[in-house]
This record gives sequence, structure tokens and C-alpha cells, in this order.
Amino acid sequence: MTQHDHESKPDYLLNVTRSGDAATKPEDVTRIQGGQFSMESDSIDGLPEDAVEAEQDARIEQEGVDTVNALQVTMDRSGAENINAQKAFLTNSGAKSIEGTSSKLTQSGVLQLRAEKVQLHQSSAVLVDSDEIQVESSSVVFSTSEKAVLRDGAKVSAIQARSVEAEGDIHTFMLLSNQVKAGGQIESTMDVTTAAVFGAVFGAVFAFVWKVIGRD
Repeated sequence: MTQHDHESKPDYLLNVTRSGDAATKPEDVTRIQGGQFSMESDSIDGLPEDAVEAEQDARIEQEGVDTVNALQVTMDRSGAENINAQKAFLTNSGAKSIEGTSSKLTQSGVLQLRAEKVQLHQSSAVLVDSDEIQVESSSVVFSTSEKAVLRDGAKVSAIQARSVEAEGDIHTFMLLSNQVKAGGQIESTMDVTTAAVFGAVFGAVFAFVWKVIGRD
């Protein structure tokens, strides 16, 4: 991990807890392709005792860490338990949870992701709570947002959004939305009409799963 030098440290410091001296192998954190979610940070060791303080911008490469708190986090071929950052950029990496303002994942995976704006490219996520989510060549199990944009190769099992836009077809188990625009066909086991009865159930299940995963 590298850090940018400043004359004085800001009040918002980064706290990184390392998983060990040896760097995490790239193959341990790179996600499995083919639409299947894999937890990239499974190989991270148990909680270590040492901690490192750095500046606003945290860059983590080929390393496993426990918790990262920073204004901006950039991860490459790494794994983390929890990431709290205004901006998070993950490439070939994985995390148990990410929370912040903006998150962009490329060939990465996450269990829980909560941010105002989310971008997924060739990535996987289990639970996503956002204002706006863009999904391209990626898979999401549960997604709730104000706006959802589904691009080529997007797979979302259950989606709840005020508006949904898709470049092509939409294939999903549950679709709850006030406005849907698609360039192709819309196929959903539960559409707006049939799923209305299950709206409260969806929210309850989403909250329950989020809580259960968060305790693991």
C-alpha cells in the first residue's frame, strides 16, 4: 500500500489493518467468470494486531486487509473485509462490504454494497442499495435503487427501482418499478402487477439478508 505525502494530516485519516506480511496472491481475489459469484476475500487471514495510518488516498495492491477508512480507496488484485470511502475503485479485487458515495467495480466482487452511485463491469454483487446503479456484463442478486441502468450482459435476479432502463432485453425473477424502458423484450416471473403484493416482502427479505450477511 502506498500513500501520498502531505504537509499535515487531515482529520479524516485512513486506517488499514493488514492481514499479514505476505501479499495476497492475485488468484485468491480474482473473481470466477461465467456469471457465478465468488467471494474473493475468502483467503484473507484472521484479524491481525497491527494497524497503519495513511493519508486520504489509499492504494492497495496484491494485499489482503481487514478494514479501510479513507476518502478514496483504489484496490488492485486485493481483498478487504470492509471498505468505508467516499470513492472506491476495485479491479480484480473483492470485499465483504463497501459503503460510501461512489463505487466502481471492474472484474471484482462484493457481498454488500451501499453507495449513492454504483458501477459494475464484469463483476458480481449479492446486495446493492444505491441511488443509481449501472450494470454491464455483471450479475446482481438483489438490487434496490432509485434508478437502474442495465447494459449488455447485465443479470439481476431481483430488482426494485423507481425507473429501469435497459439497452436490450430484461430477464429477471422479480421486477418492481414505476417506469421501465427496454430496447428489447421484458421477461419477469413477477412483474409490476403481480409483484405489487410482494413489495413489502421484498423489502423485508432484503433487510433481513443484509443484516444476516453483515453479522457473518
